[in-house]
Amino acid sequence: MTLASVVVWIITATFGLTLLIRSGAISRGPKGRSKRRRVLLTIHVTAAAGGLVAWTSYAITGWWASAIAGVLFLVIAAAHGLTMVARWSPGHGRHANAERPRRSAGGYFPVHIATVHAMAASSTVTLVVVVILTTHSWS
Repeated sequence: MTLASVVVWIITATFGLTLLIRSGAISRGPKGRSKRRRVLLTIHVTAAAGGLVAWTSYAITGWWASAIAGVLFLVIAAAHGLTMVARWSPGHGRHANAERPRRSAGGYFPVHIATVHAMAASSTVTLVVVVILTTHSWS
């Protein structure tokens, strides 16, 4: 189960990298983006990568501290990912942006890839929680 969680985490990271490339975040850089948006994205990517390294270390060595570090990084990455979804989702509230969707390097924002990335991330979180609950003795 631990190996499966590492594989799913790598798949999630692959979709995330694809999303970064397709949305133009890598090729165009942070120009024209708010500082808050750059910070959210940087923390999300850094926490996810750090978590993957720590969780892979746990999968290889079985060292419990690596598992805890991986889970903490995963919680940070998930929280920032949810915050980005909430900020960038179109809405009709008081702070809604009435503009048309911004174009990325390859067209409009790749919603399908973002959706698959979020689904894979949910699977990653679920697998990590299952591994933690089944491998740690709670007595």
